[in-house]
Amino acid sequence: MQLTIERLDDLPFLAGILKESGLAQTLDQSFPVHGSWSGPGYGKTAMGLLLYILSEGNHTLYKVEPWAQEREETLRWLLEEPGFEAKHLSDDRLGLLLERFGGEAYENFQKAHNDAVIKAYDLEGSRVARLDSTKAQSFCDANGLFGKAHPQVNKRPDLVSLKAMIVALDPLALPVSTLVVRGNRVDDRLYVPAVEKAWAEGLRREGMLYVGDTKLGSSANWGFIALSGNYYLSPLAKKQFGKADLDEALDWVEASGVDPTPFY
Repeated sequence: MQLTIERLDDLPFLAGILKESGLAQTLDQSFPVHGSWSGPGYGKTAMGLLLYILSEGNHTLYKVEPWAQEREETLRWLLEEPGFEAKHLSDDRLGLLLERFGGEAYENFQKAHNDAVIKAYDLEGSRVARLDSTKAQSFCDANGLFGKAHPQVNKRPDLVSLKAMIVALDPLALPVSTLVVRGNRVDDRLYVPAVEKAWAEGLRREGMLYVGDTKLGSSANWGFIALSGNYYLSPLAKKQFGKADLDEALDWVEASGVDPTPFY
């Protein structure tokens, strides 16, 4: 008899959350499997990738298959796929999977998944949404998705990049919408389309507080949010509120004896 020992770590917990959200089923409904695709469908393949990313804190595709090789039996059980093999999470296969996720079909998936998650976690009472962007660089050629960013903000000017503006709900920091654009787009012009996309995917309501960094703090962004019946919160840039203005405001607070209300 041969015994194989595999580390469970946090995988059962993470798999339970993903299953409860209906991720795999919703993906399969939005993206029918291509005829030449074998093994687990898109939904469970994506679930396997997310288990790796969330457990290991790493999104490097070529490392997923070796990781799965050490946990094949565990993943068969968690994914409910008796025929699962580590090769089903190879980097080539994951690359093909990610190439499918885009366009109108992916937006429909996001809306359907948000509807299920919002019901599951009862987020109807949530009134705070945080917006922030992140960037991913690639060695590929510039195309409709990847573009060259300005050299001053690009750590590797020789690489192309894409940018994602994420809208997440407090208090769970739950991403409900992601706007993906070429890496050469500036952040301050992404807030309005990101909020509009979140509205189209189920977050349309009044009385929300949208929180962002200084790039949210333009008159166009503020006006759009205010006119929609919502609120905004962002630090002021130095051009809007310089050190002299700040010193004057602090002197006034100290002289007036006003006790400022802490805001977290």
